[in-house]
Amino acid sequence: MVLAAFDPDHKEPYLIDRISYDKLYALLVDMAPTLVAMEPCSGAHQIAEQIEALGHEVMMISGRHVQAWVKDHCNGQKTDLNDAFAILNLAYDRWLTPIRGKTREECRLLALQAAYRQLKVPTNEDYGARQGYGARQGYAPRMGVPYSHGVLQSEGSA
Repeated sequence: MVLAAFDPDHKEPYLIDRISYDKLYALLVDMAPTLVAMEPCSGAHQIAEQIEALGHEVMMISGRHVQAWVKDHCNGQKTDLNDAFAILNLAYDRWLTPIRGKTREECRLLALQAAYRQLKVPTNEDYGARQGYGARQGYAPRMGVPYSHGVLQSEGSA
């Protein structure tokens, strides 16, 4: 991860460096409570929870805002260091709405919902896509009357 910090007057950055999460936690343990701004990643909510447990405030800034800032101020050169500098500057933007951190329970619920969406019963669109794939591979589609689920024909109607 890349770390960036401003002096208290917010005039000039005094620290921009690559750092591991272990070193970040060790650094934050010894610091007075401060604002930690970050761009969300796959484990951002758990990282934010650990940082908040150390007594710091965490602000998550959307990647779209970071990308736009880098495009406007860094000639569009998207690097980790430019991202860190953008996050640092966006943290002081009073018009920016940060992303709300999710609790551990919310993260678990979102993971369950994602698994359910992947395992749910296929829809008619999925069947159509598979039929089209089969036809492209040289398999002839089934002809005739499709099976109607749960509809029984009476003996006299056949």
